[in-house]
Amino acid sequence: MNHSSLKSRIEDHATNKDDGALTTLKAAIKWISKEGRGTGVQAIAKRIGIACVVYCLWKHRNTRMFEGKVTHPSSMIRDIKIQINRAVQRICPEFKDL
Repeated sequence: MNHSSLKSRIEDHATNKDDGALTTLKAAIKWISKEGRGTGVQAIAKRIGIACVVYCLWKHRNTRMFEGKVTHPSSMIRDIKIQINRAVQRICPEFKDL
């Protein structure tokens, strides 16, 4: 599977609410417990994705709580995408521009 196909599959799953998208933390944990097993690129990318989402939500929540700054959702999504891209490229340098 090439990296553009992996990227589109992850984006499709993340944005499609009809297929049981990860709308709650409980759903995300259940999904990653099942889908994030193994050492393949897809499993690694899924674990990285969940970790980046949790980190970015925590970071933006703290910014709001302690600095009073409200982050627009599109900015949070951009931040998550950047974090995922950087993490995947560190682990799998052959995947450029995800």
